[in-house]
Amino acid sequence: MVPYSGTEPKDLPIWNDHWPGRLKAELDHLSYNSAGPVHLDEAKLAKGVLRIVFAWSLSTGEKLELEATYPDSFPRFRPHVSLRGDPATFPDRHVGPNGEVCLLGRDSRFWQSRMTLADLLHSNLEKALKGTGDEDPQGEPMEVWWNDAQRNETGNFLLVDSTWDLTGFEKGVAEVAFRCERINEELCFRGVIEKIWAGSREEVLYERTFQAPPIPGALRTIATWRRNDTLPLPNQGQLAGQLPGLDYKGRHEQTSFGSLRVSLTVKRTELRHEAPGDGFVCLLTLSRGSKNKRREQHFVIPVFRAGEEDLGYRVPATKVLRRSHIALIGLGALGSPLALELARNGVEHLRILDHDIVEPGNTVRWALGASAWGKRKTTALEQFIQAEYPRTTVTSSDVFIGVGSGRRRG
Repeated sequence: MVPYSGTEPKDLPIWNDHWPGRLKAELDHLSYNSAGPVHLDEAKLAKGVLRIVFAWSLSTGEKLELEATYPDSFPRFRPHVSLRGDPATFPDRHVGPNGEVCLLGRDSRFWQSRMTLADLLHSNLEKALKGTGDEDPQGEPMEVWWNDAQRNETGNFLLVDSTWDLTGFEKGVAEVAFRCERINEELCFRGVIEKIWAGSREEVLYERTFQAPPIPGALRTIATWRRNDTLPLPNQGQLAGQLPGLDYKGRHEQTSFGSLRVSLTVKRTELRHEAPGDGFVCLLTLSRGSKNKRREQHFVIPVFRAGEEDLGYRVPATKVLRRSHIALIGLGALGSPLALELARNGVEHLRILDHDIVEPGNTVRWALGASAWGKRKTTALEQFIQAEYPRTTVTSSDVFIGVGSGRRRG
């Protein structure tokens, strides 16, 4: 790191080619407003990336150590700002596990290309750290960060319900239905919590009531859960040391991968904007090898919320469909996408009627593609909806409207 001297450095960021002079103006403005010298990361700058480290004073007189990285698309897009220091001292909201500060809402109007980093910090940094001022009405559940703690290329998940509130209980067990398999030599775990008990099955707290996607060949295991309301967010540099503490040494199940066990950590968090609830972290521990040479691996399984309230939360207007029964006659270029939209939006019961089959020539304007060729339109849509939108019950009829069925009423 070298201090900014007031003149342009030898190496320049990629975006300076399109915005000549902007680098010097940006650094001059930041240097004037910061609480000390601005230091440049020479190694990054040699690769065309501007990364800087500097101090910034709050209105209280407190000084913060910050770093900022400018995207290649600056100034069309804002710099990314992070706190430096001990993650244990970071605020609970608006700051990620590695110190990233959420300074702007999702609306693109909040950042304008004429703005500088100093402008952004002056207007938003203190508000973000103190949780004051205008903000997007969305929650910051802790599992969002844990879900992204490890790479998830195979679609791992564990499904829970936001209405499950374990307040007042410190530990227990849960029944998990799951399937564990290999996909491209990588682990794929898909599961759903079926039931939660307090203690060693002394009291059933919750049973699953929401519709879950089918898990062919599902096994069942008993997972151990513990409450830890002081659980920190995952830290990439310390993750290997964090994970063993989330393994509660519960019941093992034998699979083609080896012996596995599931552990759940429960923590009070903000599920929705200013609405607290219980968040879940799921750890899968895989044991391989002989008894004397056993090797264990830890996998963070992303936890997703699939309860009745969760699926319609972002679009409240769809609530009217949740108890609706709708008949759809004709599954052509209009009917087939309409069937999917109704299922996607949570209609309870959908009855679909058509006599035709799906041909290659249909699919240029039909809802599904080659996987549906040769199937009846009703069958293709019913199978797809059952797999993708299990909350909707589908009844299909292969009938030709206007032709006698030949049936007599009994």
